[in-house]
Amino acid sequence: MKEIIFNEGQLNRFTKEQIIELFLSQQEQLQKQTTQLEELNRKFDLIYEQLTMSRTDRFAQKTEKFDYDQLTLCFNEAEVTIETDCAEEPLIEEVIPAYKRKKRPKGKRDEDLSGLPVREEYHELSEKQLSELFPNGYRRLPDRIYKKLDFHPATFEVIEHHVAYYSAKNEDKIISAERPSEILKNSIVTPSLLAAVLNFKYVNAMPLYRLEQEFKRNDIHISRQTMSSWVIKSSERYLSLLYDRMHQQIYQGPVIHVSHKNSTKFSCFTSLHEKPDYKFF
Repeated sequence: MKEIIFNEGQLNRFTKEQIIELFLSQQEQLQKQTTQLEELNRKFDLIYEQLTMSRTDRFAQKTEKFDYDQLTLCFNEAEVTIETDCAEEPLIEEVIPAYKRKKRPKGKRDEDLSGLPVREEYHELSEKQLSELFPNGYRRLPDRIYKKLDFHPATFEVIEHHVAYYSAKNEDKIISAERPSEILKNSIVTPSLLAAVLNFKYVNAMPLYRLEQEFKRNDIHISRQTMSSWVIKSSERYLSLLYDRMHQQIYQGPVIHVSHKNSTKFSCFTSLHEKPDYKFF
């Protein structure tokens, strides 16, 4: 649309109503242009911020450097190392020049193993062996006791519940004993099994298909689809309550997110349903 420019003579011929209408029209147009200019400035600041962050990620000094030669050592590091370097065993003085053997505190091992169940194993000679070794008799000295730490892999146990039912002799009345509550109704999963699945999945970062294979090596056939169902149902039934509570609490703070980049981005909320206000610093 071509812009119209009025000279002084044309404006003098305008009536009062025409001048007011023209002024209001110019005022409305100026307001629209101001709004568009502010929107363009906001977009420009956002693009400039993204460009700055991109340049920082690309050209700034990194705290960690990746050695591509290490990629070949991810799978056969031991083979490559033994082929290129001599495998001569060093002396402890070479490894730690100022090495001095420290005396182990007395009772430290017992303290480390305290609180664990203990299974005692006795290693004795038979009476026949003792009579052959000591024909003139013997007396038993105090035993020499040492400890080893044993590890038992995951074991499975079937818990068979027997719920008692009782019926009155002369009445049509049946009463059952109270049965324990189930973590998931009509499911074989127990709290310990579900906790193990969640621990493997989210703490040890083990995919469910690998956990399925691990169970099969113990002759336990639980598909990853079944375990996925356990994870989803338990999170919806129990963890969703905690999530909802945390979701309510997070809005009570002035800032809910802080970026780790050089340009820090803050998401500010003043109410639960308000649109967030993003600020860069």
